[in-house]
Amino acid sequence: SCVKYRSANRSMTIAAHSEDEELARPSGFRKSFFEIHTLIAMFFLVAMRGMLQLRAPEAPVARDLEVTGLILIAACGISCLPDFVNDEAALRRGRAVAGHIYRVLYIVVMVKSYLMLRELLPALRPDSLDAELLAIDRAIFGVTPALWMDQFNQRPIIEWFSAFYFSYFLICAFSLFWVLWSVKDLKLLRPYAIGGSIVFYLGQLTYVAVPGYGPVSY
Repeated sequence: SCVKYRSANRSMTIAAHSEDEELARPSGFRKSFFEIHTLIAMFFLVAMRGMLQLRAPEAPVARDLEVTGLILIAACGISCLPDFVNDEAALRRGRAVAGHIYRVLYIVVMVKSYLMLRELLPALRPDSLDAELLAIDRAIFGVTPALWMDQFNQRPIIEWFSAFYFSYFLICAFSLFWVLWSVKDLKLLRPYAIGGSIVFYLGQLTYVAVPGYGPVSY
């Protein structure tokens, strides 16, 4: 019981320290608009919109990029609002509510950024590097991996691997929501947000750098 008491006391201490750190964070635009993961997302949206302006300025997806950028700006602006409150109790409640709204809107930005790729990639890169990628596969493996694996193309095997493939989205969603709404220590949340944003948006930029449709279409 003593161990449990110490563990509970330590958890309360960490939570209180996290709240104190939250209150001590820089206020206003410096706090919200210059978080590293926010800058990463904004850089991605601005870079995509700039490239689209050069390649296909009339593409309908340009409007989606602008709306997504406005959602991100709105999320940052909402997280700034509690800083105009002088009462400490109201400040705590306001930052808690604003934090939830910011998290939801940031997830919306990520999802919209991903869904836009269907229209964004053909507009930015109507060409394809499938021939080059196929040549690399054959140089490394001696055969086309997709064609070699076609011998295992049986319905039960396909369903088995498809189930695990789609579980990837469930695992990502579960881990994302669990971390964002369960972890209270900002020192743990920031590296998670920064690392996740780098992987997510860098991966999408890679799609633009190396466009390919794969063995289904090529």
